[in-house]
Amino acid sequence: MLTNTKIRSNMTTPLFFKDGTQFATDFVRIEHGGRGDYVELTKEQICVDLVSKFGRKPVEVTGKETFYYYWLVPVDRWEKVYLQLKGVGDELKNYAVYHPGMYYISPKALQPFIEK
Repeated sequence: MLTNTKIRSNMTTPLFFKDGTQFATDFVRIEHGGRGDYVELTKEQICVDLVSKFGRKPVEVTGKETFYYYWLVPVDRWEKVYLQLKGVGDELKNYAVYHPGMYYISPKALQPFIEK
């Protein structure tokens, strides 16, 4: 269940993994859902190379995929990053909304930062 979704201001907030390695230059928003919080990012905001957790090469999001996301990880790292393939959620019904073509990571994989 959606508790609170914030659209970000024009401020820039770089994101770092727990060990201090920079993950992203900024983010779009944080989606607060019943299964936890996820930071939403564009591909351009991510500063590390991502590969498929299962050795598959990600393709462009077409909207015709039979599954909902690619499970990606940064090269030589463990942090789980989702590339959303199908839309999920419904703001009108108070469900968390995940957009196709956007990337998501749990803030638990990152150093603390301020949601603006």
